Amino acid sequence: SSSSSSSSTSSKQSIQIEKNRFEKLYQSFENVWNNNWKYVDRYECLEVPKEYLKIKMNKLISISFCLPNEIDEGICSLALIQHLRYEHNSMVHNVDLRHLLYSNKINSNEQTMNINDHANAGNEDHNRSSYYEKVVSSNHLLSSQTIKYNYTEHIIPYFEKQCVTLKGDYDYLKAENYLLDRYFNHIPIIDLEIKTYSYSNESSSSSGSGSGGGGGGINMLKNKVKQVPLSKDILNQIKRELGSIQNNSSSSSSSSSSSVIMSNLNLQSINLWKYKRKFNMSHFIMSLKRQANASNIDGNHPYPVLNHFCEHEILLSKLYELPQCFEFIKLMILKFNYKFDRKEARKITIQDILNDDQYFISSSSSSSSTSSKQSIQIEKNRFEKLYQSFENVWNNNWKYVDRYECLEVPKEYLKIKMNKLISISFCLPNEIDEGICSLALIQHLRYEHNSMVHNVDLRHLLYSNKINSNEQTMNINDHANAGNEDHNRSSYYEKVVSSNHLLSSQTIKYNYTEHIIPYFEKQCVTLKGDYDYLKAENYLLDRYFNHIPIIDLEIKTYSYSNESSSSSGSGSGGGGGGINMLKNKVKQVPLSKDILNQIKRELGSIQNNSSSSSSSSSSIDGGVGGNNQNNIHVITKSNAILKYLELALSFLTATGGSFVSGELNESIGEVFLFNYLTETLVLDSTIDLGRIISSQVQLKHIESLWSLLIELTDIDPFSKVDIKYRDKLNNTQKDNLSKVFYNNVNSSSSSSSSSSSSLILESDKDAFISTLKLFILNHLTEKTTSNIKPMYEILGFLEINDCYLIDIPWFEQSFPKEIQMSCALEVYYCLEKL
Repeated sequence: SSSSSSSSTSSKQSIQIEKNRFEKLYQSFENVWNNNWKYVDRYECLEVPKEYLKIKMNKLISISFCLPNEIDEGICSLALIQHLRYEHNSMVHNVDLRHLLYSNKINSNEQTMNINDHANAGNEDHNRSSYYEKVVSSNHLLSSQTIKYNYTEHIIPYFEKQCVTLKGDYDYLKAENYLLDRYFNHIPIIDLEIKTYSYSNESSSSSGSGSGGGGGGINMLKNKVKQVPLSKDILNQIKRELGSIQNNSSSSSSSSSSSVIMSNLNLQSINLWKYKRKFNMSHFIMSLKRQANASNIDGNHPYPVLNHFCEHEILLSKLYELPQCFEFIKLMILKFNYKFDRKEARKITIQDILNDDQYFISSSSSSSSTSSKQSIQIEKNRFEKLYQSFENVWNNNWKYVDRYECLEVPKEYLKIKMNKLISISFCLPNEIDEGICSLALIQHLRYEHNSMVHNVDLRHLLYSNKINSNEQTMNINDHANAGNEDHNRSSYYEKVVSSNHLLSSQTIKYNYTEHIIPYFEKQCVTLKGDYDYLKAENYLLDRYFNHIPIIDLEIKTYSYSNESSSSSGSGSGGGGGGINMLKNKVKQVPLSKDILNQIKRELGSIQNNSSSSSSSSSSIDGGVGGNNQNNIHVITKSNAILKYLELALSFLTATGGSFVSGELNESIGEVFLFNYLTETLVLDSTIDLGRIISSQVQLKHIESLWSLLIELTDIDPFSKVDIKYRDKLNNTQKDNLSKVFYNNVNSSSSSSSSSSSSLILESDKDAFISTLKLFILNHLTEKTTSNIKPMYEILGFLEINDCYLIDIPWFEQSFPKEIQMSCALEVYYCLEKL
């Protein structure tokens, strides 16, 4: 400290205290850097150089990385601070948005949110105004005003215990109110006030265009001290004095040489002030940023379109092939939906598709005719051209994609570079595995396009508000028709186009280097050397952005064969998604065990005609997973029937559309599956479902038949069940299950005691096993369900024949209450063997 002597004991102590404080603050800075630097890639519109992105902060790193400056490595600390401020303020803006939405609901007398589930939930909404406008300078920010929480110890346990309803749904409002009350309602907006570091000999140009650029520090001085010019006499005296210093030994007769010196100085001064800085886009953008900080409108950038364009230009330039990309995805689904299973799709490449004419044969033409060959070639050329656009879009944009909705794209997929040797499964949109890549890409492209449109709308909204409030309007006379396009924006403002109908003329297309930069350079620089940002923004609006609509994304996902029935479920082979939708419309009844066994025997007799029915039965019952040739035939036949079953399922779940949410007429369930396929769906009457299925299976039996066929194929329906639900049962637990489901079933026919209501019927047993299987497939592929709770509690709210299990006497009185959910899969296997 300058106030104390360096030799005194107290001075040494103060030095040590200051040193400890410095080291502690540095340690916090190092932690923040190493935890967040990997997410930083730019400072404002400038990309951080790649060599800086590899820096890991430690005490051996040069201090120039810690000194905020807009040149070279100084931008690293500025970029880090800007990133942290953005993440903090984004959370605050979403808190404000939530309260604003609630306030609008109250004011418009709409149906309000049910916020009684959480104490004081309403109060925090109405009291939000005390936080809503609160802004704190970064120089005065307190630790208590930052976002702090313990995710694993506080938030997850609260969500698990308090935000799951008795029906197994999630109470999202309660979860959000908890976050608001506990963590986010008190945090303010951070107003960033960070001074940049000034290096020696650079301070006079620190606010100018660079070292030696001149005028930057002078301009800052003029803002604080009013400047008055010197009189001409004094200026001439200074000039003469400068001349005399150079030649003080000369006589008065040498004044002519002094005049030459003066004239040279005057010429140099004239040339100096005639200097015009060469147009530089980076300087244009940096000046735009400073302009925004000085004159924002209600927290919005005064030139939102121009600002967004400058920040996102590198992304916007890649959007011109959007329609071709959407068309390619649509064509892939049209040609191949239901055609391949997942394993097949992973083995087939785009090149394989192009090499096989079979994929391009039209059903209406003969493959042997000349015209057919021509049509095949035309279709193939169209396919290849659309693929090429998709490849370009992928390779130009994939590096900017990191997630699909809330799911992070796996790192191994992020390295994919699209070419014709890549598996077609990457081109087929699906919410599982590599299928999310094309969905994530499309979502990214739509987001970038629509963000630009939203900023166009914001610009016109800001202008409209200025007109309506009689404030000083923008000076838009510098650009022809600038006012007209603002007033005519309504024709575009509400325009929305489906991705299926998007035209090339409705996309963002421009030439940055040949059109935009030259226009900015020649038309948007004033005589004073300032920039006319309004003129630049109006040029972008008129020429490129006023006509583009919002894109409404309507992309169907690809359905793999054998997976369509689970397309709305929890994953591949997860089963039950489409089945659950069907159960809402057609009440399902399990097939009897006798019919199921007959179907098994019939499928087995197809692959072994020489065997007796009993040997065929034992072959099937003994398992289909062996390596012998017979099992291959069973799997093939089961897969063929599954495709017909999935087709029926797709039409049944779509019957009535979204207008029919309840059950269809009960008579629908009585229709035989074979009749539905051949008469209603008009399939060929020669389709081979087998004698038993054709004569015994009705639409109300689809769930039961689907479960059987899945078992007989090479698909393991439980392959994705989490390991936490795969514990083994002990002998006592197995005996208790056997008493409920074996002894009670055997004695139910002869028992006449008063306790007969607690006995389980054979039909109830089959229904319970089927329901348990669907529950495992739908809910136990993830870790969300507790594995330590008793199965009795979890399963009690499942329904059998429109009745909760907890209300059925045999389940309520006899089901073992000591068996935990961790043994769920083993319970199913045990019941199957009984």
